Amino acid sequence: MNWKRMSILWRKELIGALRDRKTMMMLVIMTLLYYPLLTVGIGLFTKTQMEQVNAQIPVIVVMDAAGSTTSSIATEVSSVLTQNHDFRLAAAEDPEQALRDRTIQGIAKVTSNPAGSFQNVAIDYEYDPRYNVSAHSLDKLNQLAAKLTQEQIVQRLTAKGIDLSILTPYQVRAVEAPGTHSDAAMVLSFVPYLLVIGLVAGGMGLAMDITAGEKERGTIATLLVSQLSRTEIAVAKISTTLSLSVVSIILTVISLLITQRLLQAIMGGGGAIAVPFTLSDVLDLTVILLPLAFLLTALLILVGTYARSNKEGSLYAMPIIVLVIIAGAAGGSLDSSINVATYAVPFLGPLIAIKTLLLHVNNAWNAAGLAAVTTLIYAVIAIWFVVRIYSREEVLFRA
Repeated sequence: MNWKRMSILWRKELIGALRDRKTMMMLVIMTLLYYPLLTVGIGLFTKTQMEQVNAQIPVIVVMDAAGSTTSSIATEVSSVLTQNHDFRLAAAEDPEQALRDRTIQGIAKVTSNPAGSFQNVAIDYEYDPRYNVSAHSLDKLNQLAAKLTQEQIVQRLTAKGIDLSILTPYQVRAVEAPGTHSDAAMVLSFVPYLLVIGLVAGGMGLAMDITAGEKERGTIATLLVSQLSRTEIAVAKISTTLSLSVVSIILTVISLLITQRLLQAIMGGGGAIAVPFTLSDVLDLTVILLPLAFLLTALLILVGTYARSNKEGSLYAMPIIVLVIIAGAAGGSLDSSINVATYAVPFLGPLIAIKTLLLHVNNAWNAAGLAAVTTLIYAVIAIWFVVRIYSREEVLFRA
């Protein structure tokens, strides 16, 4: 294989991709802006909604088991619920209909045991879980009930001269091990998934264009009769797609860092989770992502070469995308305690390895190394299939 000739085709394909404004716009602008806009937009919307829900005083109807709102137990409970402006009372002829119409947020049906006593009160609270304010009213009622319960217990024990420490005979305090980054674990579980999505998004369009697209344009025959061998053509196309995929990964990392900064600014610095990310992490990611990039690129070129058109190639690539999505979702929920053989599973192993490396799990490279090596082996096999398919003209020119 002549590397100089192959590099000429690689440069030609890469320059062609860079001249395509649509491709570059999707690669650069969308990659850089998608995650910040999506995350910050959802974050702002959620924050605004929660502030509105928390600021709203729930409107409820309080009644006894017989449906009366004027009985002594209903009146007493109503007084407790409204004395600190936690709830507002409403009168409704048909409380059930009012709850469905969302004019009230809940119906508190009160019973007392023993009869006539306010010592043991049970409340059946009817609410609408589809309605945020109604669901929040249940949380608010539970918090108030817990507070009142604690106050009554303290009053009774104090009146009897009993030490309040009897309420907490055992106490457990959670102390995180140093360097575990547990506050960032949930965020980091999504990073491998986002990186591999960026990898596929960056290379899929180009892979289909320089394979199936060439068949549609009728330019593949000219390329096949050139001085380049079929192996050189196949490797050059894989290298071109790999180059844009690597750029897409870099832009995705930058986008995630921008998103983190924006979240910290929006949440006032304390609301956003600080994700530890060092130069060592970048090197770890490189070692895992490069074999994975080779594998994904080779698979995309393989299906694109087999396809007869761009549309057909995109259809053939869908199982790969679905597999990546499933692996990303599964990898985010798994940790280093899984069987070591799992790291050899295509796509899933590297994604779990990335997560364990970013979380700085002890001896993470023992399993991550297996993921990198096996992924590289799979990539070599996929590249071999690409070279073989470029040697079969009945496939390249199939109708």
